[in-house]
Amino acid sequence: MVNVTQESLAARIAELESGPRSLKEDFALQAYRMLLPYVAEREKKSACIHDWWIEPGGEGRSTICLKCGERKFHG
Repeated sequence: MVNVTQESLAARIAELESGPRSLKEDFALQAYRMLLPYVAEREKKSACIHDWWIEPGGEGRSTICLKCGERKFHG
């Protein structure tokens, strides 16, 4: 399986934007643009050295990383 990075996705977007496109390539370009923020967020979270904070309240216990916002629920 191909590992998609923010850089590889941005390069593919630039390649598609640089010239004439078919209808299929137009759809691919739109999909890549929609995917880019999610890939960037995933890379940000995977690079984070988490600083967990325990959130009070609720039935189960939950924690949130103060740096990237990732949440974990412990039930």
